Amino acid sequence: YNDVLPSLNLSFEFSGDRFVKMGLAKTMARGRMDDMKAGADVNITKGADGLTTWGGSGGNPELEPWRATSIDLSVEKYLNKRSYLSVAGFYKDLATYIYTQKLIGDFSAFPNTTADPHLPTPVNPLGIYERPMNGHGGQVHGAEFSASLDGSLVDKAYDGFGVVASLSVTASNVHPNGPGTSEKLPGLSGVVRNLTAYYEKNG
Repeated sequence: YNDVLPSLNLSFEFSGDRFVKMGLAKTMARGRMDDMKAGADVNITKGADGLTTWGGSGGNPELEPWRATSIDLSVEKYLNKRSYLSVAGFYKDLATYIYTQKLIGDFSAFPNTTADPHLPTPVNPLGIYERPMNGHGGQVHGAEFSASLDGSLVDKAYDGFGVVASLSVTASNVHPNGPGTSEKLPGLSGVVRNLTAYYEKNG
């Protein structure tokens, strides 16, 4: 495959302490190397009912990367060299993403190599086979509010003390386990809050 990935970053300054920043880009992130392997792993497992079943997983050499078109926009207000307020919004339109596809596979051509008498060859040659596949379409969007406030804004006696805080709200309609599923993207939190208090002065 071939990809052209243009990007544009703009920063507009107003009155020396206010900025509007915008980013536009087409982006790509390749899948893991082991997701693109040509090999497969086959296993036999024993269930609570005592019956053994086939299972397996493998890679997909034809796997294509995550692709997205994104826009980011932020408005920033600087209060002094160490203090600012910021609000930002972002929107990413995913053309492709990677999810784990579960298929019914026929394992009748595979020998039982476990050499474990407690894992006899399953009676049913069918089992679940997992492999990475490309999903198509979806959005990730949200907003972030952040602030860094130095204590000297309140009184010179508090110089060196400060807080850094942020709040991010994110939503997505991408289902990483494929069409018809409801699970969210791994690691995607709808609301993320951070608060840090610090003291930094004279080393």
